[in-house]
Amino acid sequence: MLNATPGSDSVRQDQQREGRRMAGTLHASASRPQRTDSTAGKTRHVPKGHDRILDTAQRSGNALTVILSSGEQIIGKLVGRDKFTVTVQTDYGRRQTIFKHAIDIFYEDVPAKVEAGEGVETN
Repeated sequence: MLNATPGSDSVRQDQQREGRRMAGTLHASASRPQRTDSTAGKTRHVPKGHDRILDTAQRSGNALTVILSSGEQIIGKLVGRDKFTVTVQTDYGRRQTIFKHAIDIFYEDVPAKVEAGEGVETN
């Protein structure tokens, strides 16, 4: 049987309130800070790792070379992606959806910048 002393209910209620307050504080401080868009002041997703490369390739429209774990090479424009797949449109207009776990290597084919006076010489 529990000890029933006068005022123990109020002590217990104070302890519960303090526990809830601390739990709320700990939960709020454990969340990761979101980066904010300086123009709108709203939080937004900031891509990291391979998502950053895919994001750049999709926005620029440059060709993307995808080498699968089977050795097959696919070259085309990145037209879509999600958490598990990448969709590439080849020069022939065919769209291929590839699971990310099947990709061994991918890289963006960036056109070379030619400075004035460089390049092919004509005689």
